[in-house]
Amino acid sequence: MLKTIIFATLLAIQAGKSPVIGNPSSHVYHTAMCVHYLTCKHCGVNFKTIQEAKTAGYRACPFIKGGKK
Repeated sequence: MLKTIIFATLLAIQAGKSPVIGNPSSHVYHTAMCVHYLTCKHCGVNFKTIQEAKTAGYRACPFIKGGKK
């Protein structure tokens, strides 16, 4: 699982995207392991880490792999 997360994050960074993106309206963040990572139209906040997003008051999207479905 960890290798998959690292690989997905590296692909996102290589594509020019931040490893963690957030929707300022819903305060939900998405990572490269989330099905909504590439399709979130309202995600204009970029974070370097999940902890940075959490500190800013964002919560994880329930569709992040390994989370709730």
